[in-house]
Amino acid sequence: MSDKGTGMSDLWRRLRFVFVAILVYRLGTHIPIPGIDPDRLSSLFEQNQGTLLDMFNLFSGGALERMSIFALNVVPYISSAIIMQLFSNSIPYLQELKKDGPGWKKSNYSVHKIWNSCISFYSSLSFSCNTKWKWSCLYSWSSFLCFCSIFSSSWNSILNVARRANFTKRNR
Repeated sequence: MSDKGTGMSDLWRRLRFVFVAILVYRLGTHIPIPGIDPDRLSSLFEQNQGTLLDMFNLFSGGALERMSIFALNVVPYISSAIIMQLFSNSIPYLQELKKDGPGWKKSNYSVHKIWNSCISFYSSLSFSCNTKWKWSCLYSWSSFLCFCSIFSSSWNSILNVARRANFTKRNR
């Protein structure tokens, strides 16, 4: 009888976590990166309907159109996972390591973190440079604003890896 009570409390605890995570994510997609001019940004997306930029906006759930702090979303995380899968089938050292089992999981996770960090940094750097020089969507430009833009875009993607590690440790 007591097992059923702990099972339901565990279910409610997990459901609360999911609802809070959805709430935080939805709020984060409406917080813009500092210094973005929303009028110029909306005109940019009106001009580029049906292009690659519009497709990236679709994958980010509209966060890119608002240039929010969650604009990168899970794209760098998924890209790094795809890169690791491709490398694991083409590099002999990784093929041998993949046969190992536990060693593969540990090294795969470590390299996955590095790839995710590099891809999210590069993506956020290119977004911040494009908003200044190509799209002209910034009010003003400063080194601090550039740092804030890169940091606020990258941190969500890097936190995805941390959440994955915490989730994996809890569910073993």
